[in-house]
Amino acid sequence: MADQLYVFVDNSFLFIQGYKHVRAVASLPPSKKPYIDYAALKRLLEEQGEVRRMVLVGSQLAGSIIRQGQQAGFEVSTLPRHPDIKTGKTKEKGVDQKIGWEVAKTIFTNKDPLMNKKIILCTGDKDFASILPDIQTAGWAFELWLWRSSFSATYAQQVKVFGRLRELDGEWKKFIKIRNVREGALPHRTL
Repeated sequence: MADQLYVFVDNSFLFIQGYKHVRAVASLPPSKKPYIDYAALKRLLEEQGEVRRMVLVGSQLAGSIIRQGQQAGFEVSTLPRHPDIKTGKTKEKGVDQKIGWEVAKTIFTNKDPLMNKKIILCTGDKDFASILPDIQTAGWAFELWLWRSSFSATYAQQVKVFGRLRELDGEWKKFIKIRNVREGALPHRTL
């Protein structure tokens, strides 16, 4: 029986770390730009099992990202950025809390007795380590998807106690595409 997958993605993490990785390995000229293909990401997830829920959370997501995510079947949440008290610069606030809430809500409201339920979390935030015991205690499997450069060996060991770690570095071509940047065009905000 295929795993039932419940997927939670921090869009900023997936894109920013993916952008850095693709820029490094693909040697892209300035006229080329990577972007997330959400339909392709869904297909990659479907290769892992039966996708039951996909949640995409980001800060000030562009309308095109919201639309593409929704068309691919993601529940999309976009949160405003807020000024940092110390620096005055706007910062992403609430994304991790929203993802944590959605994970908890999924676990504690899903009373399906099947034993093959899995949480896939795509984030680099180490704060999520605190919910791993709850996922395991609730009888769910866990997988953390991230980029090799975004975690430490200590964090990897913590995750492996409760689930699996999956590095995306070798799989980026399955869900990150490259497009030409038009000359004279305004830059497209992808975060």
